[in-house]
Amino acid sequence: MASSPGLLVAVMLALWLTTSLWGREPPSGDDTMAHLVPAQFTLDELVPHAQLDGWQSRFGLGYQQFLFYGPGFTWLVVLLHWLSLGLLSVAGAFKVAAIVSFVALPLSVAYLAVSFGLGRQAAGLAAILVLCVSSPFGGIGLEGTFGIGLIPNQLGAVLTCLALGAMLRLVADPGPRRVVMAGVALAAVFVTHAISAVILAVLLAIILLTFLGTEGWQAQPFLASSRFATVWRSPPMALLAVAPRQGQPTPGSLLSTPVAAQARLVRAEAQHLIIEATTGDPPPRPSPSPGRPNGTPE
Repeated sequence: MASSPGLLVAVMLALWLTTSLWGREPPSGDDTMAHLVPAQFTLDELVPHAQLDGWQSRFGLGYQQFLFYGPGFTWLVVLLHWLSLGLLSVAGAFKVAAIVSFVALPLSVAYLAVSFGLGRQAAGLAAILVLCVSSPFGGIGLEGTFGIGLIPNQLGAVLTCLALGAMLRLVADPGPRRVVMAGVALAAVFVTHAISAVILAVLLAIILLTFLGTEGWQAQPFLASSRFATVWRSPPMALLAVAPRQGQPTPGSLLSTPVAAQARLVRAEAQHLIIEATTGDPPPRPSPSPGRPNGTPE
């Protein structure tokens, strides 16, 4: 999407609105620590054991780490920590992730506006106006993100706008790249904020029914991208299931299989869906190997 003066103004305004958060002070927000502690727990306890979920024991008797919020925001914090080669502490990476989530919302709204067919000027205006939204209940804007501390909700809003825009572009002009883009965006919503995924499903139903009644659309690319997005729910991504004890995966579960094997299964499933979306015919799947149920690699 070509840049516009309005979009540049929106980004500058978003950065200016967060200047009071820059520095060494702890991240602000009532619920901030409830999101920061799981990020530190993931880096200290889950990553060394190659687990994507586990029993979080740092609050009371403990609870499943990603029972209430998906791992999307936590993964972003850990990724920023790694990209800085450890120069950013987990708390510092957490603050950067929170600010990035806030600044990215005008960009995703502009992307969504262009996907609806609006021009650059209208998209830039929409990017500026979204900064006026501040909800303490939905976790959007300054109050919800840095007052209440519902930072994953802010990231979920960013990804929801991206996913909705990507699905609109896919329906208007199907193609393999747009299938992947829409699928990745939908998957990011699923693993970041489940409530945003529910809202996105309702919006998609309304908009796609409108397309069906006015212009018509090909269902195959849409279905392929949706399956691509939910591949994490299929057996390769069942590794999100929590182990009964920290560091002790259930015998025979995908939590106990090598991460490389899990990645190969996910990649194969993604390639299958892209070919199906492009040609309209599903390619033949390899037959299971002897001694390994469902063709699961050793």
